[in-house]
Amino acid sequence: ATGPLNPLLEEFRSSKSTAWTIFDIKGSVVDFCQDQNGSRFIQQRLEVAGSAEKEAIMEEVRPGLTDLCADVFGNYVVQKLLELGDDEMREDILQNALKGEMLKLSMQMYGCRVVQKSFETLDIKHLPVLLEEFKDDVVNIIHDANGNHVCQKIIECISSKAVAAKAAGDAETAIFLRDQIQFVIDDILESIASLSCHPFGCR
Repeated sequence: ATGPLNPLLEEFRSSKSTAWTIFDIKGSVVDFCQDQNGSRFIQQRLEVAGSAEKEAIMEEVRPGLTDLCADVFGNYVVQKLLELGDDEMREDILQNALKGEMLKLSMQMYGCRVVQKSFETLDIKHLPVLLEEFKDDVVNIIHDANGNHVCQKIIECISSKAVAAKAAGDAETAIFLRDQIQFVIDDILESIASLSCHPFGCR
């Protein structure tokens, strides 16, 4: 974040105490997310935090989640919330940060990491909504330095979930998952010759 340093953040940086919790930085969570030391602190707290502390983080970051996804330090906090938050928090991130922004975030240096994490962590029922935004843009995403990582993650992640579902005897879920990424496969096969010669597409 630009501008004068948040006094609480300044105090935290100079403090030797290890007793800080999220409740000690109430009102300054977003500033902490956008600072290297502050972001690391919040990530570490998320590893040990109870539901009240996690909710305190969500309450403050909710209005600016999309901006945090694209932030050099904030993206790590959003990834941690996806990883360690409950289903309600993940749904919150889906509705307030990802929905309608998947394409833009996928082509952004830090946002693409959050998008990849979302495919790893969100319930499969949300896949149709997330993937819908990529339709007609698969080749453009693959041509992008950041987007191509997202495309690889989509195929890798959903394919492995389909294999796991099939191994568990859940053929219906396996078919559902395969159907979700069929348009990606189709678009790749249709442009296979040009993609093979592209520095990112060849991956």
